[in-house]
Amino acid sequence: DASIVLKDLQKYCRYNNSVVKDGNGKVDPIAVGIAIGRKEVYERITKFIWNDDKDMRNAKLMENDNA
Repeated sequence: DASIVLKDLQKYCRYNNSVVKDGNGKVDPIAVGIAIGRKEVYERITKFIWNDDKDMRNAKLMENDNA
């Protein structure tokens, strides 16, 4: 079920967390980059799950054109 997968991904990607700090309370720029990447992946997967089949086919065609 898509909702179960999305809920797990949201937790794993720490989608609702806004700041990444190290053990000293300072913002860790590397961890911030990783967090941004995880959030982007979560958003992309969410977009594909909730878009209709026509949008998915168009995305696949565009992907094949870029290969």
